[in-house]
Amino acid sequence: EIKAVKSQSESSLIFTPRAARKERIIEVDGTVTTQPVLQHV
Repeated sequence: EIKAVKSQSESSLIFTPRAARKERIIEVDGTVTTQPVLQHV
């Protein structure tokens, strides 16, 4: 499941540059925060 989330993250990066910045911060913060944040975005 984590791999799928990472793949979607890359796609979102290309679609929205703003999400890319948030995604990067989430990765540094922790992977657990990536799931809830992704849904929020």
